[in-house]
Amino acid sequence: MGFNEILSPHRQDLESMTRHALDQEPTIEAVAQHGLCLGCGTCAGICPCDAISMVISEGKGAYLPKVRNDKCTKCGICYATCPGHAVDLKALSRATFGDHPRDLLIGNYRECYIGHATDYDVRFNASSGGLISAILVHALDEGVIDGALVTRMSAENPLEPEPFIATTAKDIINASGAKYCPVPTNVAIREILRNEGAYAVVGLPCQIHGMKNAEIALKKLRERVRLHLGIFCNHAPTFWATRLLLTRLGVDASQVAKIDYRGQGWPGATTVKLKEGSTKVLQDYWTFPGSDLFTSKRCLLCCDLTSELADVSFGDPWNLDIPQGAGSSIVVARSEKGRNLLQEAEATGIVDLRHAVADQVKQSQLRMLYVKKRLLKARMKLYGTKVKINADLIDPDLSDYVLAFVPCFVSTLSQNRLARMVASRLPQDLLLLYTRPTNRLLQNKLQKWKWTSGSL
Repeated sequence: MGFNEILSPHRQDLESMTRHALDQEPTIEAVAQHGLCLGCGTCAGICPCDAISMVISEGKGAYLPKVRNDKCTKCGICYATCPGHAVDLKALSRATFGDHPRDLLIGNYRECYIGHATDYDVRFNASSGGLISAILVHALDEGVIDGALVTRMSAENPLEPEPFIATTAKDIINASGAKYCPVPTNVAIREILRNEGAYAVVGLPCQIHGMKNAEIALKKLRERVRLHLGIFCNHAPTFWATRLLLTRLGVDASQVAKIDYRGQGWPGATTVKLKEGSTKVLQDYWTFPGSDLFTSKRCLLCCDLTSELADVSFGDPWNLDIPQGAGSSIVVARSEKGRNLLQEAEATGIVDLRHAVADQVKQSQLRMLYVKKRLLKARMKLYGTKVKINADLIDPDLSDYVLAFVPCFVSTLSQNRLARMVASRLPQDLLLLYTRPTNRLLQNKLQKWKWTSGSL
């Protein structure tokens, strides 16, 4: 499929979205103006003129594209490849796997596993088992790839992420661990285009969507990206969540030398190292309210929890009686290439895998699959959004609208500076009062939800 074929179906949509007829090709600015930017960085990475940069918006607490009009030629490729205003999960699934999503909840798959890296330090210091790091190191050692697009926290600005191309095992391992903040991963597309070689990409579902769109548009990119490793994702908290975290720990942002959002075993602790040498630790990130309080509108409009377009997807093995400790991941091998790479890595002894079934993947993510696949239509109606999503979704009932309303309301409220100030001062128990009735309702719904393979 060529660039013009990608672009043409969207031109009319953009004119409607911007409420006026454009006399030139569309750009990405309209997407951001309507709150549909994912901050994935695809537009900046693919721009042939380097006219777009991703900058942190203080008003949004996230990355937004900034267009240099003196360099922009209005070619429209930024809008055409943007996954923010439109996601055709069915078409991308056909392009990737040759078929529609096999499973309504988790997409196409060939095998499922539970596993971990066999190197204890790699396993212990990762978010959940170190499999992604181990697989990348194996692919690098075997010449499958020359580099991997991964993300580390910036040494110069330790609270800001830095996507980069890792070309050594040391770089890959040093970049391991979750980054619970906005990350413009796909800005590194430009590095892949500038440097010959074979590459792996590690990303969240939205970032993989953008990468797939870019690969369709650019043959060179499609030829160079050989492997897609996807991370399960409920949502990516805005930078305001990190600020609240630091406030709760009594830390001034200017004093932070390094932050590790997860590590030190599973399910992991958040560690903040200060410039004067001391360390602050939040033992259980999952009890921290900031993650749910500071969610962007576009994250709430996502249809993909398990990175359905990746060759292999990785997530936390919640609800599977996995003991706390060094850590493991639930794994979905989607492509033949991905499954073969996992099996080859296991044969070398770098990873340990045991077979799982699709229902275990669903059980591990049950709550969020309900939120993504059943509540999405309700959230779209509540927002009245113009985002175009072509994916199999489950129709909500009346009580689902209640469950959908609360995060939409909280997300909107979090855009208010006064509301953020109040949230930073309220006791945590009081701050989380609003979640209790909805959690009870959701739990009752989950107990009745027929989600298994044989009943969907």
